[in-house]
Amino acid sequence: MDDVDTLAEQLRVNASRLVRTSGRTETLPPGESAVLATLEREGPQTIAQLAEERGVRHQTAAKIVAQLEAAGFAAKRNHPDDARMVLVRITRTGGTALRRDRKARAAWLAEAIRAQLTVKQQARLGELVTILGALASYDSDE
Repeated sequence: MDDVDTLAEQLRVNASRLVRTSGRTETLPPGESAVLATLEREGPQTIAQLAEERGVRHQTAAKIVAQLEAAGFAAKRNHPDDARMVLVRITRTGGTALRRDRKARAAWLAEAIRAQLTVKQQARLGELVTILGALASYDSDE
């Protein structure tokens, strides 16, 4: 394993840990938050599309959608082109819950940055956000 492989593994581990830790606040479960974010960003989706986007089985996506629907965060309607399918959309209540979730996670992260990092480290982190954004936009299929 070369230095880049080691760096990639360290980044993966720490990014995963950071996401899990930030979710300890009063937030939505990660799967629900991710589905709501997809619906907000992409508009109405079939359960199959949501499953593909999340990289999960159809049954898993259907379960998350059922939980969101029960909470009033998502609603289903018949697909206009295929009566066998449904489209899932985010509701106004779901949009509010998603914004509240994002705000809670960001507040936790801001608190952690202030508590754990020196002013110099905070400045370096500001520079790294741009680099992380470039990594996040990488698509190996292109």
